[in-house]
Amino acid sequence: TLRKRAEHLAELLEGFAPLLRRNEQKTFKIKALTQKIVSLNEHRFNHHKIAISCPINTDESDNFEVTAPFGLLQATLTNLIDNSIHWTSLKAEKEGSTYIPAIRIDSLPNWFKEGPALIVMDNGPGFSLTPEEAIQPFKTSRPGGMGVGLYYSDKVMETIGGRLQICDPEDLDLPEAYQGAAVVMIFRKDK
Repeated sequence: TLRKRAEHLAELLEGFAPLLRRNEQKTFKIKALTQKIVSLNEHRFNHHKIAISCPINTDESDNFEVTAPFGLLQATLTNLIDNSIHWTSLKAEKEGSTYIPAIRIDSLPNWFKEGPALIVMDNGPGFSLTPEEAIQPFKTSRPGGMGVGLYYSDKVMETIGGRLQICDPEDLDLPEAYQGAAVVMIFRKDK
């Protein structure tokens, strides 16, 4: 029964690809997306006592333009934030009051040859799965997780001509305070 349900869910997820392609493309500044995401999740950051940093919103980091379905990118970024909230909160439970959970959303305008990128990084435990495993459907190390969030995020980025990349924080010269998970949404340069 479980195998049949899993196969059915996999078929449903594969069926999302054509739907994603039909979403209305619009051109917008990435700051519009980050401002909305931080605003929508402010109560969650406060509830979990998470220090949130988004230098794009305060003009400390570069803003850039993307052409994509806003709603799909909002869902993708929300998923990445959900993961960071979960893992940093779990680490906070284990480590106690000496640990302050932190999430940073930032831009990497020139790091990748394909185009500008948006990164979600945290000071949680990082990934226990390989990057290849983490984006596979039904692969998860999250207790009670389904293993479809990063798969969905990867498919959204693929559909708009970009890609999702799980990075080693050391490979990106990230701030010392954010050496947990680092997930990057890489966009293609507009022609």
